[in-house]
Amino acid sequence: MSTLTPDDPRRYPKSPIVIATVLVRKEDKVLLVKRGGEPFKGLWAPPGGGIDLGEPVVDGGKRQLREETGIDAEIEGVQEVEDYIHHDTEGKVEAHLVIIRLLGRYVGGIAKADSDADEVGWYSIDELENLPLRPGVRELSIQAMSK
Repeated sequence: MSTLTPDDPRRYPKSPIVIATVLVRKEDKVLLVKRGGEPFKGLWAPPGGGIDLGEPVVDGGKRQLREETGIDAEIEGVQEVEDYIHHDTEGKVEAHLVIIRLLGRYVGGIAKADSDADEVGWYSIDELENLPLRPGVRELSIQAMSK
């Protein structure tokens, strides 16, 4: 079942919607937000959101990071690209998000929850075991810390 609400404008899109998230590393920790909206409301994940028309992915990822957390990062590259595709009971595409996960290195700012984030924090890999995470976040964090 889709986690998008019935009135979400991302439902039944004409084309895929591009999302950029940024997994930021600082020393031995990663920056995560507790999502305040769907999809994945209440789960911890890297900050991010929709890219605006004409906005480069890296710029959009950095903007979303700053809006949600107050943190600035240097983008070091693309960690992975994921398609989130959900079909309704009639087989129609109800949601199609293309999630581009960027890897970032902390350069400044004080973490505070804003925009779509309910909470924000820096977590070590061991601390992730006690958080309700969006699927795949722990593995991505381990991968990021090994770079």
